[in-house]
Amino acid sequence: MSVYTIFGATGLQGKSVALTLAEHLGPKAHIRAITRDPTSTRSQQLKDTVTSLGAQLTLVKHDLSQQTTAALENALQGTEYLFLNSDSFALREEETRIMQEVVDAAVALPNLRLLLWSTLPDASKISGGKYTGVKHFQQKARVDEHLHRVGQKIAWVGLQLGWFAENVGDYHLLTEDADGTVAFKYAIATAETAVPWTWITKELGVAALKLFEKSATVEGLPEDVLRKSLPVCGWRATFGEVVAEFERQTGRKYRYETLGGWGNPELDDMNRFFRDFGLYEDWTVPAEPLRKIGVPSPTLSEFVSDYLVGHKV
Repeated sequence: MSVYTIFGATGLQGKSVALTLAEHLGPKAHIRAITRDPTSTRSQQLKDTVTSLGAQLTLVKHDLSQQTTAALENALQGTEYLFLNSDSFALREEETRIMQEVVDAAVALPNLRLLLWSTLPDASKISGGKYTGVKHFQQKARVDEHLHRVGQKIAWVGLQLGWFAENVGDYHLLTEDADGTVAFKYAIATAETAVPWTWITKELGVAALKLFEKSATVEGLPEDVLRKSLPVCGWRATFGEVVAEFERQTGRKYRYETLGGWGNPELDDMNRFFRDFGLYEDWTVPAEPLRKIGVPSPTLSEFVSDYLVGHKV
């Protein structure tokens, strides 16, 4: 039985990884789920689901915002495979320092086989200093840089995520007009703005599983994956193309509407960055190095079809 430690295990990303490991590995996996509150409903539901799939799950209390050396050592105890994720908006300017501490502790683990870090690129650097307010991108990019400095003796991969497909439903971006037209309303980005999309629940967990499995083989991870940050994105599409796919599958009239902003300077700058510079423009999506090791790539058509099963609009 191998030990898999997942930070942020009850959130969208961590849950995807935990459930995928449990479903595919069953009793071969001991999952250590790092959470601020092991007694919460979400923690207990995760434990029930994982154990029903035959895997072992231990809920481990650890609050990154109140991290101590002893608590971090306890959280990482026995770890062989590690998935790191952090809530940028909860940790704010402390995120980089805190996650660098976690990386340093992970590098010292005696039995670590692979570290995966959920990350983003530096919007300020890519935009030539135009968009310096997208702090959550920059904070995670600084952790990437730290991994490059201190992680040369361990196996690690940065998982760069795109525009979350789940946002469509989670933030109620589709609404119905009085005449029955369905409006997709989003801030700043236009119908022509193209972004890479990550369908977290269908994509991230499987990517983590494939990377963990490949790292355990004799040949290990290939050079174009090991110690690299790679986009985990199934497709690239404009918001207009997404609206068109909803129309095609439903036969209903859809339209896209650009809102002036969300009233959140950081998120509005993020969307201006998407509009002006795109995301992962130096990559073909899906990323070929991940495809070659068996990471599947869901499509826009599959996402829309799945979405329509559980949503009225």
